[in-house]
Amino acid sequence: MTERVKNVRMRTSSIVVAGGTLVSRVLGLVRDVAIAGYFGAGAATDAFFVAYRIPNTLRRLLAEGGVTVAVQPVYAERLKGDDSTVADFERRVFTTARLSLLVIVAVGVVAAPWLIPLFAAGFDTSGPVYDDAVVLLQLLFPFVFFIGLIGVGMGILNTRGRFWAPAVGPAVLNLGLIAGCLVAARLSFPDWPPAALLAIGAVVGVAGWWVLMRWELRRAGVSLGFASPRGDAGIAEVLRLLVPAVAGLAVYQLQVVVGTQFASFQATGGISSLFYADRLVQFPLALIATSTGVVMLPLMANLRAMDKPLNDALGDAFSWVLFLALPAAVGLLVIGDLAISVLFQRGEFDAAAVARTSAAVGGYAIAMVPASLNRIMLPVFYAHKDMATPVR
Repeated sequence: MTERVKNVRMRTSSIVVAGGTLVSRVLGLVRDVAIAGYFGAGAATDAFFVAYRIPNTLRRLLAEGGVTVAVQPVYAERLKGDDSTVADFERRVFTTARLSLLVIVAVGVVAAPWLIPLFAAGFDTSGPVYDDAVVLLQLLFPFVFFIGLIGVGMGILNTRGRFWAPAVGPAVLNLGLIAGCLVAARLSFPDWPPAALLAIGAVVGVAGWWVLMRWELRRAGVSLGFASPRGDAGIAEVLRLLVPAVAGLAVYQLQVVVGTQFASFQATGGISSLFYADRLVQFPLALIATSTGVVMLPLMANLRAMDKPLNDALGDAFSWVLFLALPAAVGLLVIGDLAISVLFQRGEFDAAAVARTSAAVGGYAIAMVPASLNRIMLPVFYAHKDMATPVR
């Protein structure tokens, strides 16, 4: 590769990503503790978590997931060309993203009343929880615009071997949510849903994350201007790869949707308990598997662009992740209920909420090791532009 790409070492780069992720996850725990303490696990959080689940699902599918996956192998090939070719691709891919995301946000705001039942059919459409969820979703949909641009920026920066800004960025999002919770504890608006300030905090936080990404992209010399999306075969290839990449990632998201649907038919607080359990399990999963997976895709894409073998890097990643994920999963099974009690049992989060959340943690922990190894294997297929095998 040219000098545009920093050297990507799997373990060293994974530690960099894990360090940034650790900051984000610690702030995420602070966020969850603040939300649990002020709102508890009841109707207000059920409405917010369902509404937040929808843009967050689009985040996983289109931004940090599909877009990042589709951009990196194509961009790795472009980096072998001259500066004008690289800059032209960068401008075109960002322009395509901006136009597409504006359409998605507009459609999402209008379609919010019909989207909520897709994720929580158990909500009574004539009840206050459903009404609050619709309003919260409309407030949250601008989130999708910023996170989509972040997804493109992540793909470009990761391919260039620059990992710290994408890893630290979620911390800025969490700061926005924490601020929203703190303001909600002091201010109330009778005509707004109780968690409205949380939704606003999420949008402010993700906008701050994009500001950080823009700064790092500028430092890397990436062109962020406008250019017609037409006339570049690379953009067409990204779009061609995007559809099956999203389909493959949708398998996991479907599990999330199904779990939320089941929980929506349970007693009040079921959705919230599922959310808190997922956040606890995602802490070690993000530090171990996600951080390594983030590094693996650009590493594999760059190795493939240079026609080098991938076997050694894949074997190293497998041993590294298995060494860390297995004891983490056992730890969650053994002390999950204690961790939930220590972290969340205060204020409105009572012993019944601890019991519900602990049961969900046990189920998630069993799946942690195979989920971790899966995140390491997928980048091999993506680097070869093979999106069909992960779908199957």
